[in-house]
Amino acid sequence: MDDTRELRDRAFFAPAESRYRVFIVDEAHMITTQGFNALLKIVEEPPEHLVFVFATTEPDKVLPTIRSRTHHYPFRLIPPGTLRKLLERICADEGAIVAPAAPPPPPPPRARPSPR
Repeated sequence: MDDTRELRDRAFFAPAESRYRVFIVDEAHMITTQGFNALLKIVEEPPEHLVFVFATTEPDKVLPTIRSRTHHYPFRLIPPGTLRKLLERICADEGAIVAPAAPPPPPPPRARPSPR
């Protein structure tokens, strides 16, 4: 709870060098109701320089009042081969010289249920 209050208080200060001040709150589903309530006003009416990112694997556990005032972007993993091609294209477009690396590793084996 004290961390939430400190974050809320620091959020009003404008960034020194950048256009935005970004706070990334990982595992947002672990914030207590009291913690979310402490953030509610600043999430509802943030200063122009402020951006919150609430990262969670369980969005249904985030306080509904917060969820209704935010955007939800579900992320998924990009296959290594696709990611490599994308990075190669970006590097080529930007003129970045990157040493070739080993091919992406195969995905890890899936855990098998233990026999009972």
